[in-house]
Amino acid sequence: MMNLTHYVETTLPPSPEREEVLALVRLGLSFQQQQNIGKKPGFLKNYLLKLIPTIEGPVTFDLLLHELGWRLLAAICTARKQAR
Repeated sequence: MMNLTHYVETTLPPSPEREEVLALVRLGLSFQQQQNIGKKPGFLKNYLLKLIPTIEGPVTFDLLLHELGWRLLAAICTARKQAR
């Protein structure tokens, strides 16, 4: 199994955007691990509490996933542009 954190660290150049991508990867991995042992994901909760007020209109699960995907894509694109 590939270590996603290591992959991002070695693929993207150091930048604030890379750190945001790493935070999202760590968030997902933490959430995945906590789901297996029944703990409540505090980091995920805090991240979502900061993110949700920035989304316009009623927030649905699909809209939340869409927003998270766009943030990840934007961070990757910005990091790649800076690497050039």
